[in-house]
Amino acid sequence: METVVPRQSNDPSPGHGVRPLLTSRDLGTAVAAARKERGWSQATLAEMAGVGRPWLSSLENGKPTVSLDGVLRVMIALGLGFGLVRADAGVGTGTDSSSFDLNQYLDDWTEPSDVHRG
Repeated sequence: METVVPRQSNDPSPGHGVRPLLTSRDLGTAVAAARKERGWSQATLAEMAGVGRPWLSSLENGKPTVSLDGVLRVMIALGLGFGLVRADAGVGTGTDSSSFDLNQYLDDWTEPSDVHRG
């Protein structure tokens, strides 16, 4: 899976060149960019993720009250994941040693068959 936040260079070290998503608008912009990069319409992505097209539009427009479950379904459909980094850990400086791989944690915690579309 690729990360939601784009890296600024080819350095794979945690935290190097990562632009954090600080607002719901940042997340929506990242989701819309990933969708467009794949050449998908909102209707296509919404169907793949099991959400409504109006809901997806709300996410892409930065609505702060969209459900986390829906966000995660969209992320999975896009093949994207989240990474958690301490806010005071030098994001973007290459000095972050406290990053947390949420994708790995979730892979260890749940089997793929446990993902429900409800």
